[in-house]
Amino acid sequence: MKAIILAAGEGKRLRPLTDNIPKCMVNLFGVSLLQRQVDIFRKSGIDDISVITGYRSDKINIQSVRYFHNDKYDTTNMIETLFCAKEVMSGSVIVSYGDIVFQKNVLEKLVQSNDDFSIVVDKNWYEYWKTRFPNPLDDAESLLIDESGYIADIGQ
Repeated sequence: MKAIILAAGEGKRLRPLTDNIPKCMVNLFGVSLLQRQVDIFRKSGIDDISVITGYRSDKINIQSVRYFHNDKYDTTNMIETLFCAKEVMSGSVIVSYGDIVFQKNVLEKLVQSNDDFSIVVDKNWYEYWKTRFPNPLDDAESLLIDESGYIADIGQ
């Protein structure tokens, strides 16, 4: 099992916190968001971890991970960022955004999935988002699940 963490974004909405660091390096209770993820992956037995950087990559200093870089982070999207690490995209791979917080039990449920493709969704996302935005749907990514329970579309 491998992990690829997308950590190329600027985090413009988090300014001034991200004036000089990428959003994945913002601290939460003294530990960066990225370090929290790497620690959870390692505690779950996933040591093959790749991080794809972009904005202020010089500020990312996590030990014992493989780094890839998206030179065009400011003009490309997450899919193009992901493909900067295409050489490690074989076998079982977990792809994660570098600016999210999750707990070990969430990762363990994902790892235990027997499906070819799985995605973690917080069913209570709307409650969190409505405190941040007048219309949460303007900012949230969408996910469409068909009548069979399969993912039909992922988008903005």
